[in-house]
Amino acid sequence: LTSALQGFATEYDPSAGSVTFTGFRVDGNTVTGYGEQQLSWTRGPWQVLGGISAEQVRAHHTEHWTGELNDTYYYGEQRSILTGQHLNTADWVSDTQLDAYGRERAFAGYLQVDRTLGPVTLDVGGRYDHFERHVYYGPTTSGGPDGTITPPGTADDSNGHFSPKASVTWKVTPEVSAYVAYGQGFSAAFGPLWSFRSRQTGLNPELADNVEAGVKGDAFGGLLSGSVTVYRLERHDLLQVVEVNGKTETFNTGQQLSQGVELAGTARLDSLVPHLSADVTYGYTEAYWLEDRFVESDTLIQRDFTGKRVQGAPRHTGSIALNQAIPAWGLSGKLWVEMFGDYAYDSQNSHIGGGYALWNTTWTWTPPGQDTLDLGLTVRNLFDRKVNLIEADDNGPLGAFPQPPRQIMGTVKVRF
Repeated sequence: LTSALQGFATEYDPSAGSVTFTGFRVDGNTVTGYGEQQLSWTRGPWQVLGGISAEQVRAHHTEHWTGELNDTYYYGEQRSILTGQHLNTADWVSDTQLDAYGRERAFAGYLQVDRTLGPVTLDVGGRYDHFERHVYYGPTTSGGPDGTITPPGTADDSNGHFSPKASVTWKVTPEVSAYVAYGQGFSAAFGPLWSFRSRQTGLNPELADNVEAGVKGDAFGGLLSGSVTVYRLERHDLLQVVEVNGKTETFNTGQQLSQGVELAGTARLDSLVPHLSADVTYGYTEAYWLEDRFVESDTLIQRDFTGKRVQGAPRHTGSIALNQAIPAWGLSGKLWVEMFGDYAYDSQNSHIGGGYALWNTTWTWTPPGQDTLDLGLTVRNLFDRKVNLIEADDNGPLGAFPQPPRQIMGTVKVRF
């Protein structure tokens, strides 16, 4: 069960003495059922893994829009910048623009075969998915003070996709392995329920093809271990909204590329402090659009962000963690910092920001003589770092919204 009040910000004019948001509320009721049966078989150098799965999702989503509706505002709710009070409640109208019941089903079968030839292991596999959606749209207000009603209707679509995978792993030495791997993933590209009614059938699933190569190993009897991975992830057939003869249509035209390197390492520091270890990760990512041309459905402005950095994807990310166990007290803990570099706030890359770090810690205590009980304490954003999420549209940033402050969570785990 979900409920959210989401106000879409409009451009702020200081001389107006007010700020305007679009009054929007969405409520959802979603029930998901899932089942899978997996079988494995091993004989000598051969390993075979296969299975089938099925999933069904039923959802009822409603959207209500409330505010001033005219040539200037789209359900606009004006607030005074001095008092925060609403200024235009007498002009508000309220409409229901979505009342939809959706049912999605997905069925899949997969098979993977591994074959070891001396120091080399070959892996080949594939998965076939069939997915379908049916949505019933109840009568809703079309948007306007005249109370025009949109009649009920249904929308259906189905598709299938085969996703291959393969890898080769070479055990160079007992401590070092090198590998090359390829895998494909997909999204059904059905989109949210509100957009499914006007979505034409015949669209392809959104695809992601990933190729990577890496080296993993350890040294000094396992005191040091690490990995280096380079990858190239290309996403294509991404959904784009295009205006055709004044009508909004959706096409598989977007293409996106992410490529980079990932490093990870672990060090056992028992020689300094008993039961102490450290983990370090670093990632460098170049994510940009290979193809991103479209026409905004509301303004009919033509956009071309081809070659731009992907919004919200930092170039540099990393983490450092210290892990400490105190067996005599039944205590284990972890202190780690997550670091994020700069990223583009908006699609046209007019503003680049970011560059912050968040500290976190977690501790687990097993009381003496209570092997079946664990008590845990986790604190995220330990030093209460203030971080804002920048909301932007195709024209640039619109506003800054604070992210969660320090969070404290306690857990109790019982084994029986």
